[in-house]
Amino acid sequence: MSAKIKVLRTKRGVPGHALSFTLMALCKQQLLLLLMTASAFGQDLHFSQFSTAPLSLNPALTGDFNGEFRVGYLYRNQWNSVASPFLSSSLFGDKKILQDKLNGDYMGGGIAMLSDNTGAGALTMMHFSVNAAYHHFLNKAQTQKISGGIQIAAFQKSINPNLLVFENQFNYADANFSGPTNGENLNASTIVRPDVQLGATYWYSTQKYYITSGLSVAHLNMPNQSFTGARELLAPKFIAHAEGQYFISKKLSLAPSIMILYQNKAAQMNIGAMINRGFGKTFKENIYLKAGIWYRLGDAVNFLVGMNHNNWQLNFSYDLNASRLYVASNYTGALELSIVYTHNLFNTQKSKINIVPCNRHF
Repeated sequence: MSAKIKVLRTKRGVPGHALSFTLMALCKQQLLLLLMTASAFGQDLHFSQFSTAPLSLNPALTGDFNGEFRVGYLYRNQWNSVASPFLSSSLFGDKKILQDKLNGDYMGGGIAMLSDNTGAGALTMMHFSVNAAYHHFLNKAQTQKISGGIQIAAFQKSINPNLLVFENQFNYADANFSGPTNGENLNASTIVRPDVQLGATYWYSTQKYYITSGLSVAHLNMPNQSFTGARELLAPKFIAHAEGQYFISKKLSLAPSIMILYQNKAAQMNIGAMINRGFGKTFKENIYLKAGIWYRLGDAVNFLVGMNHNNWQLNFSYDLNASRLYVASNYTGALELSIVYTHNLFNTQKSKINIVPCNRHF
């Protein structure tokens, strides 16, 4: 291989790591996203509904919910209006454990799976993780809590060179990529690497509001994710997040949240809030509608609508592109759909004095 192929940075999320091949690659579907920049970065998978994938956001959130166990699924479709869409999904499940054996504290255990498909399958990723967290109350009233968690994971990345065209295949006479085979020789088309993430959170609650804040660091082991045998380490990703809920009245609340990512000298900030309107006649009914808006600085405005009905919640969100890519995207960005089921909601709590009648992930 005589030169480097670079999978270019896109306006997809936080650019976190370089993927080295040979020559500058273009997808057959003429991905405008790759043509619009010259930075050699890939991205970690990211969601606008970041708190609806809690085990990936921060392993300390494992088991941090009202109920016995929960399962959730999140689907994202991005850039469908520009070219072949980026398709991403998250599936997770977690459960509280050892609640009766830790003197009021408890642990959480869970598993999560992430899937990512870029450029009509040219680059795919699967990420499987096992999470564990410990939750410790700081006072007898259980209004303050600190939590620490760890995620042990492995990811698989695959590249299909048959879905890529290369510079030496460009036919100048016809102005298209109709040349002979690219002749590239990758050391491997599939790689499997371990991955480690650590995190911590602090939770404070009163009768009127609650606040949760946290910090996590992903890719602590900096796995090598090159397909060529070169040294291309996945940079650590720092995630700071906070969310809360303030009760304006018995059936109306405001829920602000913020997430800040930093990876490989690139940063992203999501900030916004949601309004919850309750309709249940009793505390345990947990029936309400919600609507919210977030801004991902310099990139997109995210709108969300959803509903909770007892143990179930359903959320739909849409990103309105606000970056310079609007010329190609016509302001369209990504849609996301999430569904979460929480078993035995509220019934496992010994005291309901500090329970907020709302799932603590937005």
